[in-house]
Amino acid sequence: MTTKVDKSGQLSPEQEQAIALILTGQTDQAIGDAVGVTRQTVNGWRNHHPEFMATLNQQRATIWEAHTERLRGLASGAIDTLADALDDDDPKEQRAAAVHILKACGLYGQSLQPVGEKDPDNIRQMQALEAAMRW
Repeated sequence: MTTKVDKSGQLSPEQEQAIALILTGQTDQAIGDAVGVTRQTVNGWRNHHPEFMATLNQQRATIWEAHTERLRGLASGAIDTLADALDDDDPKEQRAAAVHILKACGLYGQSLQPVGEKDPDNIRQMQALEAAMRW
């Protein structure tokens, strides 16, 4: 069975149910079987039906935002746990905590070598070139 194209921009009950099933990770075949359409119809909705695609993306974004807020709520406890691990008697626990902290700060594996010109004359030349390019 295929569903008729609705020009009103409204999703059919089958499409709404399909979106709910997609959000649970079901396959197109399982979704088609559940809502009474073919796998190809579900695939077409996913890839070529603007209202379906937009509604699916909106619902995914809503779920993502909820998960993000939940993670933000857990961050304080996670930071406390890492801080406690830094004071642990086990050096392996201390190292693991330190690595996690450095990764979270974006410093792990990064070169921290200072960069920049050391010769004042070269700095003056670069500044003059930059000023000339602005004019």
